[in-house]
Amino acid sequence: MDRSKLKNMLVNIVAVVLLLGVLYSTVAFLIIPVSKFMWVMLIGSAKDGYQQFIAFVETVMHWDMAFYLLLGLSIYLVPTIIAFKKKHPSRRSIFFTNLFFGWSVIGWVLAMIWCYSTAESRRI
Repeated sequence: MDRSKLKNMLVNIVAVVLLLGVLYSTVAFLIIPVSKFMWVMLIGSAKDGYQQFIAFVETVMHWDMAFYLLLGLSIYLVPTIIAFKKKHPSRRSIFFTNLFFGWSVIGWVLAMIWCYSTAESRRI
């Protein structure tokens, strides 16, 4: 057998052994502990998940709170609704402006003015 072939075979064997070692280390020291941790967290959260769900439902699902939430959300999104109804060319930008800056009164007013602007008024 030629020495270069023997050398190539040894290099390949060493590479495979190193690759198997890395895979074993990854499984043994990373995947198994993380999966154990996630399993423990899943079991721990499932124990009191029912009580947390009931508390969530009692807090959020009151009819008066839901009504005020929908009313506030619809008022908050008025510029976006108008822009989509009018098929404004910048309706996505108006939506993101309204979403991220609408909490400030200035951002909401700017989105409202922008949704009523037209292409002809911007050419002047």
